[in-house]
Amino acid sequence: MSFITQKVLLCSLCEKIVPVEEDNFPTDLHALLSKYCIPQLHWICKSCEKQNVFKSSFRKRSNLEDDVKLLKAKVESLEIEVTEIKKHVALKARDYDSGSFGSSGVFGESSSDMEYPNADGSINFRNYRNVDCHRSISEDCQGGDSCSSSASSYFQTVGSCSSLVTEDDQRFVFSLSRDNQIVDCHSPLSATRSCIGIPDSCNISSGSEEASPKKKKEAHALIHHISNTKIKIDDKESTKSSNIVDAFLKCITPFLKKKDVVFNNLYSRDYRTGSSYNDLRISAASEYDVDIVFKAPPEINLEVEFFKEIMAYGKVKWQKVGDIPDSKIDILKFFEKNSLDGYLQPLKISAWFQGLIDLFMLSSPEISGIKQLKNRQSGPARTIEIVTDEDYILHIDLVPVFVFSYDILETTKIKEILEKYPVVQSVSTLTI
Repeated sequence: MSFITQKVLLCSLCEKIVPVEEDNFPTDLHALLSKYCIPQLHWICKSCEKQNVFKSSFRKRSNLEDDVKLLKAKVESLEIEVTEIKKHVALKARDYDSGSFGSSGVFGESSSDMEYPNADGSINFRNYRNVDCHRSISEDCQGGDSCSSSASSYFQTVGSCSSLVTEDDQRFVFSLSRDNQIVDCHSPLSATRSCIGIPDSCNISSGSEEASPKKKKEAHALIHHISNTKIKIDDKESTKSSNIVDAFLKCITPFLKKKDVVFNNLYSRDYRTGSSYNDLRISAASEYDVDIVFKAPPEINLEVEFFKEIMAYGKVKWQKVGDIPDSKIDILKFFEKNSLDGYLQPLKISAWFQGLIDLFMLSSPEISGIKQLKNRQSGPARTIEIVTDEDYILHIDLVPVFVFSYDILETTKIKEILEKYPVVQSVSTLTI
């Protein structure tokens, strides 16, 4: 007994299973449409075709059979790749269950080539073989399995430590942002540095055996080479950029003091902070943070009220505690205008500060070494983009701030951090 089979397909429009009437319908195309659902490939029955419910662009397609063959080849290739991936995953799962995985952290299959510098500064390649980290060193030597390593393996997770970094003047700086809030605390407490440990042995799974002096020397040489060539900023570049920043500040500060009486009376100094000034900046000396420190007259007292939820955030409350001389009456008017219920409004003060920067930019200042100046608002900061005569681009973030001593932290949870990591207290009880 024999059966006559008829080709059928699902119409992409009416979603009916319809027999394929064309005798010359490509076998490969029918197999592809039957097996796979490809959004870009649609088959339409004659009934839908007569109703013209499909796009006219369908009629303009040429070489459809060639396109189908390409699609089929691509699908078959993807199927092969998926099969290989499944085999690979299954193999690695067995290795993991048996405890055989290498020091690279990816089941022992890491790159075997590593660049390391010689004493004369040249670069060689050294090959390391795969290792079972659960074997002893003697087994490694006898069995021919040696430590696998690469330049990146020295920087894998081997533990880190954080320590607080302090500044010279030991004062707590708040930048103004958001209503009734002081954010972006440029404080010694907010600056941390991390220590990247270097594994004492290639066999990092046990960590009990020490590496040979030769391997330690090679590891440290590699680290110094990467640091000096890829991470550390060139001293000449850093000095040149710092000089440009100094020239800019020496130009803008006198201008603002001359143009605005409030700025002239409040301005105390520039507080240079951030990664570029704390030797934490890497790759390029192109970004600088400068706080414009304001100091209220002694007749106005400033207090910080921290938020209980987030101890690094707070509000600045001001209060008149004495008669203000006529020469500083503008400061009193400034505080009254830019506060609500006795609390300074950071957004209003930031808007005032931004207006001063815009006024300076409109004056088209001529500064040695600087070809072009642009500025934009960036959070609480006013970012100045400098294009030097050598077409090097620098960014300076200018932020208006008030400075307080560490005494204000005595009533907060930050006190616990200060007790754990002591710092030298500021001599003055309150610097504002």
